[in-house]
Amino acid sequence: MKGLYTYGMWLPQMDELVRPLVQGHQVYDLGAGTLGHTHRLLELGASSVVAVDKQPFNPAIYQGYPIQPLGRIQFHQVVVPAEGIKVALLAFPDNRPLSGLIPLLKRCETVIYLGCNVEGTACGWPALWDYLHFREIKGHVPHPKNSLIVYGRHLEESERRPLVGEEVGATCGMVIDFPSAQRTARQVAAIAGSNKPDFTQ
Repeated sequence: MKGLYTYGMWLPQMDELVRPLVQGHQVYDLGAGTLGHTHRLLELGASSVVAVDKQPFNPAIYQGYPIQPLGRIQFHQVVVPAEGIKVALLAFPDNRPLSGLIPLLKRCETVIYLGCNVEGTACGWPALWDYLHFREIKGHVPHPKNSLIVYGRHLEESERRPLVGEEVGATCGMVIDFPSAQRTARQVAAIAGSNKPDFTQ
């Protein structure tokens, strides 16, 4: 929906990465807010979007669209289909613990994260990032304004991977700028001798 305000930005590279993941699927928008990202998912080919938020939604911005609004609801109240959730978007999560979010993410096959943890901005809290660190990264588009990370399967303890720059910014315990976060991620990966794909470029 043109002119609909939402926080953050989508780069063309982000669209290219997300489009094949959401095309033809029902997608959950976890923390949908003003539904700006919800409409973006539809533009990228999602067949429908389940929009979840603790605040109510304005009917004017979802009526007539394949959007199932779950407003005035907490994450732990979301009823997950028996087969789980194919793909979910987690955009700019709060930096305080959100009850039920991590168990909900565990039921998601793919999690698309959009947010920023550099230059004094914080998206997510320590337990969330510790959980995401045990998921495979299928794709990553870093940017100083906001980065996009696609998380896939759950990893075993022995598979724990190096952090990418966005995750460094989220977990280093200090305010860090974008170049420093990216540089630190590359240095740590090199020290670890990782032979996994480097998503920090």
